[in-house]
This record gives sequence, C-alpha cells and structure tokens, in this order.
Amino acid sequence: MIKNVIFDNDGVLICSNDVYYHFYHKIGAEYGLNVTKEFFGSITGGGLADSARLFVEHIGISKLDAQMLVEEIRRQFVHHIKTKVIPLEPGAKEILEYLKEHNINRYVASSSVKDIVEQGHRQTGIYDLFTDRIYGDMVKERKPNPEIYLTCLKKFQLDPSETIIVEDSKNGIIAAHDAGVRCIGVPDMFDITEWQEKGYCIICDSLFDVIHYIEKENQK
Repeated sequence: MIKNVIFDNDGVLICSNDVYYHFYHKIGAEYGLNVTKEFFGSITGGGLADSARLFVEHIGISKLDAQMLVEEIRRQFVHHIKTKVIPLEPGAKEILEYLKEHNINRYVASSSVKDIVEQGHRQTGIYDLFTDRIYGDMVKERKPNPEIYLTCLKKFQLDPSETIIVEDSKNGIIAAHDAGVRCIGVPDMFDITEWQEKGYCIICDSLFDVIHYIEKENQK
C-alpha cells in the first residue's frame, strides 16, 4: 500500500531543468566550452552549490569561482521566475490532486533552497497541494547522498515500505535507492534507463503513468 509520495522538484514537478541548463550552457560558451546535456545531467540533482562546484572542477578554470557562479545563476533564476512563470511538468497538478483526493501524503524533498521552491509552487498554483516539504538548506549533504530522503522519512515518521520517491536524475535515483525507498524514475532531460536496469528505479514515462502505477499498487 502506497501511503506517501515524495517528489523531487526540478524536472519532476517544475520544468526548470531547461532553464538551469541554459544558464550553464551560456556560461560555458563564454569560456569556449560546449556544455552538453549529458554533462549537465551528471552534475544536476544535488543542488545548485554542488552542481556549480562540479562544473568549475570539470572545466578547470581557476578564475571562475564556484560560489560566484552559484550567486550568478541564482540571481538569473530568481529574475527569470519573477518575470516568467516556469511551467509545470505534464501531470504535476493532476497527480497532486489525485493523491490529495485519495488521502495519500505528498511531500517535496528538493535540493533547491526554500525561497526558490516555494516561489515556483505559488506561481504554478500547487503550493497548497502538499502535505509538507524538505529543502536543500535543511540538510548538510547533497544527492546522491540519501540524507534529504532519510530526513524526510524521519521528520514525518514515514514507513519506507509505504512510500515511493519520484525522481528524474541519476543523483536523485541513487539517493532514493540508498535511502531504502522504492523509486519511480520519470525521465525529463536525462536518460535513466541504466538505473532501471540496475534495479535502482522503475521508469514511468510521465506523472500520469505514476498515477496508474499507484492505482494498481493500491488495488493489490
């Protein structure tokens, strides 16, 4: 029986991966580098600070400071969401409404900081559809470390056997697996087939398919 669903935010509920990728691609181009989606996928999922650090380490440009990069991308992103509404992923509102209607708890465990997550949720009209939230600034470690999911389980007293996690990235899927929770992978920008083959997740093509998965599981 599935009683709790924990969602990653970026790329699962909010279509923000493309926005972040655009920022990294633009910065890379300034240094004559082509930032591919494959590379972006390898550094995302663990929060902006970790992504920026890995980006700087990869390109090996000493004058590009990771903290300065974090501040610049965050500034651009905040400006973006103040001037444009980032759309929801297909099925995001529908799955949250379905879960609420069926008394299934709905949590967000996002590596992003509180103000950015909440602003996106308010803009897209899903803020009031959650049971509760865990933010990246509430934990020390970043995905693929499972701390954020273990914190969510402990804080809200969730039984892992009655919980699923919905993720889209390699780092998020590893974190869910290592937290001992069944993971549903919903592809966004990244190919996660490898992680299903390894037994780390079950792939659903969309959040609508996750609804069907939950329906079937709860009918057993």
